[in-house]
Amino acid sequence: MTIEMGIVGCGNAARGIHYPPLSKRPDKFRVTACCDLDPARAAEIAALYGAKPYGNLDQFLEHPNLRLVLVATRPPSTHAPIALQALAAGKDVLLEKPMCAAHQEGIAIMEAARRHGRLVTVHQNRRWEPEFLELRWAVEQGLFGKVRVFHTTVCGNLLGADWLFDWGVHLFDQALLIGGGKPAAVDCAASFPRGLDEGSGPWTAVIRFDNGAAAVAAMMMAQSGCPRFMVAGDQGGCAWPAGKGRLKLDETVLTSQLPEICRGRDSGGEPLAPSREARIPIVPFYDNLYEALHGRAAPAVRPEESLLAVDVTLAAMKSARSGRAVQMA
Repeated sequence: MTIEMGIVGCGNAARGIHYPPLSKRPDKFRVTACCDLDPARAAEIAALYGAKPYGNLDQFLEHPNLRLVLVATRPPSTHAPIALQALAAGKDVLLEKPMCAAHQEGIAIMEAARRHGRLVTVHQNRRWEPEFLELRWAVEQGLFGKVRVFHTTVCGNLLGADWLFDWGVHLFDQALLIGGGKPAAVDCAASFPRGLDEGSGPWTAVIRFDNGAAAVAAMMMAQSGCPRFMVAGDQGGCAWPAGKGRLKLDETVLTSQLPEICRGRDSGGEPLAPSREARIPIVPFYDNLYEALHGRAAPAVRPEESLLAVDVTLAAMKSARSGRAVQMA
């Protein structure tokens, strides 16, 4: 059964991020309505999808047979009000990351979803980076033993990049998945040429978990040479170079050669474990969502996970401003 969906927020995400996978699944999803405060933007994206444009959210939510609403608006402070209105109208909700702009907003969204019996999930698409798929699979296979330290780093010309919502919430989401525990404290240092409130510049944050692990998330002003990921466990460590290709949002298997794993001089064997070819199963985001909406699978991204990534990001911002570590509740 095809799920009819609508999009609120007719910008780059609606065009460049969601249209490619949705256009390949006409038997699963059909976008029938698009809403934006700018009538021209609403008309442009509606024409792309073959949908009806709206400039009013109330009228949009009354569109016939609308089941799923994608919230892709900016700024993130708009996500919660729209999601709450859509849930109250009986719609399932897909939120573009970040889920929300404050902790209580996320709690309100999840409580509303439970109250109305609807599904809520978040499009954390950086979970489908090929390097991260490899690393997460290797961790789950136990190739490093118990993970002790994890690094996720983005390098480039970062001036003008919103550190919280362009990349930060992605990196913290990855760090939380690999850290494997509850975040206990966040300590962040930042060097923004125009000040912290301008939202641009390099930063580094350390998350300490209650299981003894630590994760480092960073945006660095460097053109090359930064590993995308590094992981170290009690049985070995590894670094993943950046640039393996586009996100694997539409593929069902990733076949690749894993980087070499360093076992250390005291391992009793060779310092480096030979690399190995891995065939890593992938469930594409929208295929999983389709199954979840039919009650046949759990959503790939739970809202609780996305809210925690927002919480850690906000704690990092607070730490950078205060110059002190922030304890997580």
